[in-house]
Amino acid sequence: MKITVCQLPDGGDSLDEAWSRLVAHTRSRASDLVLLPELPFSPWLARSSSFRGESWQAAVEAHVRWEVRFAEFGPARLAGTRPVDFGNGRNNAAFLWDADQGLRSVHAKSRLENREGCWEPIWYVSSPREFTPVAIGASLSGFLIGAELLDIRAVEEYWRAGVTLLITPRSTPAGELHHWLGAAANAAKRGHAFSASSNRAPDGGGWIVDPEGKILALTDASEPFVTVDLQLPASPQIARQRREQQPHPASITVPIPGANPANPHDRSFKSERP
Repeated sequence: MKITVCQLPDGGDSLDEAWSRLVAHTRSRASDLVLLPELPFSPWLARSSSFRGESWQAAVEAHVRWEVRFAEFGPARLAGTRPVDFGNGRNNAAFLWDADQGLRSVHAKSRLENREGCWEPIWYVSSPREFTPVAIGASLSGFLIGAELLDIRAVEEYWRAGVTLLITPRSTPAGELHHWLGAAANAAKRGHAFSASSNRAPDGGGWIVDPEGKILALTDASEPFVTVDLQLPASPQIARQRREQQPHPASITVPIPGANPANPHDRSFKSERP
């Protein structure tokens, strides 16, 4: 599967220009999947600690306008997140789009940051924690939006389900790139999966990381789009093998010196997570 990750500006003429170049890049490389940043078609709402209904509505309408242009990518699938009104609540919801099925929501963000420059709970709700894989081609993928990349329990759930690609649309500051790359490497190794992420410009730092935690590609101002051809194994076979492999390799039982593993009441024999 050829996967394209990117960094895109917030909006206006710069987004329109970058979009056209991203379409040309994607078509020239015959990409199968294009990953967009988190809420890519409006300024990052959570920068503000004051909710404004008109700003939220503008973000919703901006996504609707840009969705019309998804077909410019031809047969490629698109993934990202969008602002969604659901009943009386607001959500940051992951989507997949393709020419055959159109737009579909597949996951809603459950782990929100509440700190300077990222006041997410002011703008949308924390959704129930649900991590269901989605089929992309013959393989399974799993969304981890933004700070969900830190949810190791979700990574392990995806591992057991046979997921081989972790997808992370995000909007994180440039100064935190090292932190998030470390989180991606940890998730990739624990989940035995590739990690792909796209971010906003100028913050940059879209990446593709392999299951060993090695960075295969990283965007920056000079190269805002990168495409990598990943060899993703078919998921049914992977899931079966992983279910048979117990315990999870990141949650192994480790004997402590002097313990007696044959004695179930010996509490010095415990489970540790490296």
